[in-house]
Amino acid sequence: MKKSIVCSAILLAFAHGPAQAFSVPLRVSNALSACVNIHITDTSIHNNMVLASTTFQLNKSIAECGCRSALVGYDSMTSVNTAAQVLQKGLIGVSRSGNKTLVLASEQTLIADREILLQFHCAPDL
Repeated sequence: MKKSIVCSAILLAFAHGPAQAFSVPLRVSNALSACVNIHITDTSIHNNMVLASTTFQLNKSIAECGCRSALVGYDSMTSVNTAAQVLQKGLIGVSRSGNKTLVLASEQTLIADREILLQFHCAPDL
């Protein structure tokens, strides 16, 4: 079973190719900075999606920053003709420090040469 999963993963990587480095003008707004430091280490394109390799360094529980769970919400936004445009929204589990990959945009053409604002906040209540 493990062998077929590994082979499938290798075939998938060959079919879609590796991620390509992609420089994105990026600004981070972290409303949870008292609890977690967030660093974008790299941006890339994979299957036309714009991705950000991100490191989360937890200083204290995000509950101490007012969050009701270990989920952090993020919004990837840009501006088109002075109007805010949401590119992507997501949730990330941040119960401990580690690395995550975030989707900034589902299509590279949505960004063009625009700056992306990446906002982090407590996930909405369920």
